[in-house]
Amino acid sequence: MSFLGSFDHTSAKAWGGSQISPMFFTFVTILGGFFAVDHLLLRSPRTAVLKVLVNILGLGFWWIYDIVQTFGDWESVEKYGLSLPFFGRRGLGTGIFHGEGGAAPDETPGPIFFLLYCAFIGLPFGISQFASGDFIGGLMMLIFTLTGILAFFSIIWSAYSALYLLYDTKSLFVEGTPRFFPATLYWQPTGAAQNVMTPSAYEKIKARETLFGMFSAPFAPFLGPIQSALGLVVNTKCAVEKIVPPAIEAVQKIVPPAVAAAKDTVALVEKAPQIVAAADSVSAFTNPDVLRAAAAQKGGALDIAADVSSYVFFGTALIVFIGALGLTWARFSKSNKSSTQENNDDVPPDVRNDTPPGS
Repeated sequence: MSFLGSFDHTSAKAWGGSQISPMFFTFVTILGGFFAVDHLLLRSPRTAVLKVLVNILGLGFWWIYDIVQTFGDWESVEKYGLSLPFFGRRGLGTGIFHGEGGAAPDETPGPIFFLLYCAFIGLPFGISQFASGDFIGGLMMLIFTLTGILAFFSIIWSAYSALYLLYDTKSLFVEGTPRFFPATLYWQPTGAAQNVMTPSAYEKIKARETLFGMFSAPFAPFLGPIQSALGLVVNTKCAVEKIVPPAIEAVQKIVPPAVAAAKDTVALVEKAPQIVAAADSVSAFTNPDVLRAAAAQKGGALDIAADVSSYVFFGTALIVFIGALGLTWARFSKSNKSSTQENNDDVPPDVRNDTPPGS
């Protein structure tokens, strides 16, 4: 049964306690067991698909098998989970049913949300993402579908989500709902799905999912240079503020005594070490190499100064390009064309003189 993987994510241990009522589970097993709704309720899509196939080919064999063990061996089901035909107990839903153990915390998402996620996963409208709590992922898929041009990617995204659900089920609860190209160009490959993820896993990735991040992500290549320039200004300002005031303060403390000591050779000699220290402080401020080294020690504020020239160049080129487009449009607009045609009349003037000669 290694091809079915682990069932740890279906146990009460993974969700902090029991979550499913025995009566409700029995009801679901009887009415929806043929289509394996009970296994989806246990968050086990792999056994759900296998159960449907066995029921179709075996005239509902697995459906009857689960009904029998639910009514006849409930104590074992409650303690060790559901048994699989011919393979026995594999830990499917261990402790997840309300019994002697404690219930899961209120903030833990219930399995109903996972059922809804599975029910709508084949629709390319983002409904499954909305059901899982991945609002941004659902909105992106919906926009792709409504645009028409990107609807193809929404369909592929839905199919990919279904495969991800079957072959990497546990990752859905730990890493979030999967995303697909072109959404992954600007956003994370998985979305923060509050309604299906374990609370501890959701807390780790929810900070990255914000509406501002969603709308600003496509403009990241353009915002990067601006952020870098702003960082340069702020960091350089901080570096100068940390270097200049000590230098000025040192000069203010040392120069007056030095001037007074000039009248007395002995006093001047006594103040010489302090004057040298002040000179070092001033040279640290006036020497570009020393200033650059000090700024680098304070956080590398000047390390990106070389990149600013490229930003200035491309920004200037962009302004020139936009200005050229504006002038071209103004020159060949309809109003200018009409005025030019009125002024430039190519019909030669009538210079004939009908007056007979000598009159």
